[in-house]
Amino acid sequence: MQTISTAILSILYIHTLIMVSNQEQARLRVVQFADTHKTRRTDWKSFTAKHFLAEGMAKTTIYRILKRYEQQGSVARATGSGRPVVKMTRTKMAQLKRLVNHKTGVSQRSLAIRFDCTQGYISRTVKRLKVRCLKRAKAPRYRDDAAKREAMKRCRKMYNLYKGLDFVIDDEKYFGLTGFQMSGNRHFYTSDKDSTPSEIATFSKQKFEPKVMLWIAISPRGITRPVLTSGRSMAVTSDTYISRCLNPCLVPFLQEKYPNGSYVFWPDKASSHYSAKTKSFLEANGVNYVPKVINPTEVPQCRPIEDFFGVLATYVYAQNWIAKDTEALKRRIRSCIAKIPESTVKAASQAVRKRLLRAYRNGILSVCH
Repeated sequence: MQTISTAILSILYIHTLIMVSNQEQARLRVVQFADTHKTRRTDWKSFTAKHFLAEGMAKTTIYRILKRYEQQGSVARATGSGRPVVKMTRTKMAQLKRLVNHKTGVSQRSLAIRFDCTQGYISRTVKRLKVRCLKRAKAPRYRDDAAKREAMKRCRKMYNLYKGLDFVIDDEKYFGLTGFQMSGNRHFYTSDKDSTPSEIATFSKQKFEPKVMLWIAISPRGITRPVLTSGRSMAVTSDTYISRCLNPCLVPFLQEKYPNGSYVFWPDKASSHYSAKTKSFLEANGVNYVPKVINPTEVPQCRPIEDFFGVLATYVYAQNWIAKDTEALKRRIRSCIAKIPESTVKAASQAVRKRLLRAYRNGILSVCH
């Protein structure tokens, strides 16, 4: 008879475990184990704790379960204990979606106060609504809608005019001795701020820090030899642009990579790039370039060389690297250019026409990423 009763209790216990949650199952197991050894051992509490500690259960959780069972005679949690139940109705979920979808400046803490729940509950509910939080893309600021329309119009002209040609794009970028402005170098980790070395907790920057100017051109067939200058020679005039960039670097690159002339040179609209001297030099050397009248203003999102410079800066200032002088910075830039896979540069350059197409079809800001 006793065996039958034990079997029935075991069946009921197993049935109970199936119907309850994981937390309730853990509480029932602790109580059943304690009841089994309570009459056999004087140290049944510590013996129970050791058994479930070996399974990975927290010590405080075990003793809390045993204490509740002794005081209440049950392992069930008291009514009203724990976090308040918050139910997000369909109406509230629709309201929450209107407040966050396609919005910026949203504070989940403010929404939690508004809906009388926790910030974590708001975060989980937003995920359930399949609304993602994304980083805003950097984009140029246009004067008005007319400037946007004009840029879109010129992107369309370039797309239609230069079908079947590779875009060769050049630009200049200035590098300082320190890269504190990079996202990975603006923060530091510490367990005790007071004991953190001052060179980690702060960054030093000269008021007029020496810089190095880099000129380079990229295309689907590779990159030109970089030109690095510092000091007073960084000023890009028509003469320096021709003598240091176009004549020794760009023209030989075009002659080697594009002997059949299947390219178009796309400079930005700096005054030195479209001066009379520069245009005369380009025409005398047979360089096919984008005329200024159809060159769109402020479209860095369509020029992959901007992405190239961003990747290069990440390489140069990795792990908060700091240059001692401009010569060390030049060596670092050259070595980092060699580390960038040429296939990546070629793939980005081949996407120029796709960017132009998207810019005039979907809007000039749709290309920003």
